[in-house]
Amino acid sequence: MSNTIATATPDGSSSGTTAPARTVIVCLPINTDPQFLPALGHARLATAGYTVLGTVLRFPAPGRRARKHLDVHHGFTCAGPIGLLDLDGMRRAAAAAAAQTWQHWNYIVAGTPIARPWWVFADRYIADPARYPIAQAQQDYLTQPRILAMRAFNALHHNALPTGELEALQQGLNTYATLGQLAAVAADGLATADGCILIPASTRLDDQLTYLHHANHHLAALPANQPITAYAVTTPAA
Repeated sequence: MSNTIATATPDGSSSGTTAPARTVIVCLPINTDPQFLPALGHARLATAGYTVLGTVLRFPAPGRRARKHLDVHHGFTCAGPIGLLDLDGMRRAAAAAAAQTWQHWNYIVAGTPIARPWWVFADRYIADPARYPIAQAQQDYLTQPRILAMRAFNALHHNALPTGELEALQQGLNTYATLGQLAAVAADGLATADGCILIPASTRLDDQLTYLHHANHHLAALPANQPITAYAVTTPAA
């Protein structure tokens, strides 16, 4: 199974030839020699239409049995048997970081009304581009008070607030932290052990949650000796 990643953005960057880089996790055959993991994963993603930029040092790798991991650097690896990776620690750290981000965001946007996410404006444009052009959709999204507050802060702080996660941030601290925990390992896509590729159907929070549910369910069912590898990829723009 493979779905299209939505690439339209408020700044009009969807007119390019590729989507932004994303992280995809690939499950590879059990007992694969670690040195062959990158090439096997690369071939699988390339066959599915991805442009593979390279492996990503994503997973915490405890010092024991380091030979089972690949490219260990400062305690992180891009590949290894799932049972030898500290995925629980990775999820806890992601949840804590998400909670901190939410607290900061909540302070910055205090007093602003709830904003509508970008897909609301994109859907209106898609439904009637002649009467509601993309430039109007971008302006209507970007000039919302809450978005303006985030943009003003990001202009001074190197995009510290994730504007693309507005819908999730607005669900509250607990939900945002849970989403961070769920996405820690699953990332933006998962090539499963049985040959499927799972990705969110769109940037909508509902579709993100559906993906994270299925991806984490699949990861939880993998045997301890199942190797996984993380890659940075791009896809053709929608």
